[in-house]
Amino acid sequence: MSYRLYVRPIPPFADADQDPGAQMFNWVLHDASGDAQARGAGDSRETIEHTLGQNALDNVLLIGLIPGEEAIYCLADIPAKQSRFINQALPYAVEEQIAQDIDSVHLALGAHTDHGYRVAAIDRERMGQWVNLFSGWEHVRLEAIFPDASLLPRTEGGWSVCLDGETAMMVSERGEWLSMQSANLGMFAHTLAAPSAEEVVAEIPVTLYGTAEEFDLQQSAISELTGSGRLAVRKEVLELMPLELLAYAHHHHLCEPVNLCQGMFSSKSGKASPLKPWKPLIAVAAVWFVVQVALNAGMGFYYQNQAEKLRNEAMAIYRDAFP
Repeated sequence: MSYRLYVRPIPPFADADQDPGAQMFNWVLHDASGDAQARGAGDSRETIEHTLGQNALDNVLLIGLIPGEEAIYCLADIPAKQSRFINQALPYAVEEQIAQDIDSVHLALGAHTDHGYRVAAIDRERMGQWVNLFSGWEHVRLEAIFPDASLLPRTEGGWSVCLDGETAMMVSERGEWLSMQSANLGMFAHTLAAPSAEEVVAEIPVTLYGTAEEFDLQQSAISELTGSGRLAVRKEVLELMPLELLAYAHHHHLCEPVNLCQGMFSSKSGKASPLKPWKPLIAVAAVWFVVQVALNAGMGFYYQNQAEKLRNEAMAIYRDAFP
């Protein structure tokens, strides 16, 4: 199993087409066992590549994490089981859940659940920009792009929330991800705490992740979250940056994110064939083989004609000698 490099761009986001070198990243490098071997915060692509080169690492799998609000979570109720029919029906199954022209949206298919197929929807042009940002790096190959919040470890029967500066990442038990301003957590808490007409009132477990510093800074929002009366909030203090929590959850399969690198953005479509360096030699060998076969066939016909001619001459001499 290869090393994995988890890379998360941080604001302000640079234009990948105009000035990709201006973008800064938080990152963590995992070995095959999931242990962090290197990490960095606010580093450039060049710095990350240099670190990989210093450690003689190559063909590292790059996992790009983009802001959760960039991709929308959808559910597609499709009875078909064959992938060809599912992909054909997918746009029609989710178009009412998306507030833009479906033809301009890139859809990525996730796992099937009791409620339907999990789907991630993102603006196609925007997806192209993210792919450009994570492509062409030295020592790595792009493996996947995920909405960052979708990598949070899920809480059984409830929600997981991670405080990350001005942003709060969230994911539900069924894998629905959200990102919102941390200041709006109180509004989210009131919405979550309001039971539906057919729902039995019960506590909803919420796991709240954050560094000790974040918990101090966000006391007001946390108070609103814990004061709703229906949410059972459990705090988990992070010793490291949130990206490390996301990478840990992904490696240990504590989440089930949808990989956006599908279809026209598939990471496999751009992979170089292992035979690519040998293609010129293979072409020459193929031409030589065809020429050799043609030559052998031609010589065969020639010798066959010569043998037939000699046989006829011998028979003529025989008839002259023994009329």
